[in-house]
Amino acid sequence: MIALLHPVLPRLLAALSRRAATAAPSVSRKAAPVWTLQPGQARTVVLSRGQALQVLAGRVWLTRPGDPRDHVLVTGQQHVAGARTAYVLEGLDARPVRFRIGRAE
Repeated sequence: MIALLHPVLPRLLAALSRRAATAAPSVSRKAAPVWTLQPGQARTVVLSRGQALQVLAGRVWLTRPGDPRDHVLVTGQQHVAGARTAYVLEGLDARPVRFRIGRAE
């Protein structure tokens, strides 16, 4: 019946079916944005429970209200929030710090 409507339609549908069968699965999760902190710059970030602040380059000082401990994170390290909390962070080097906030790894 479809072939009677348009002679190209069956070939087009077959080609689309082959393409769909061989296509790589799409990933809907977007990569977390990368933030840059300039030397001497401080920033407040809010992490939800289970989110991680991941240091991609440099050293960062991290603190939060009510926590008497300060944390220093270096390239490759992360801090995972136990509860929704605001953190203050500042770069410790003369070069910019790069970090992202996303899922804990």
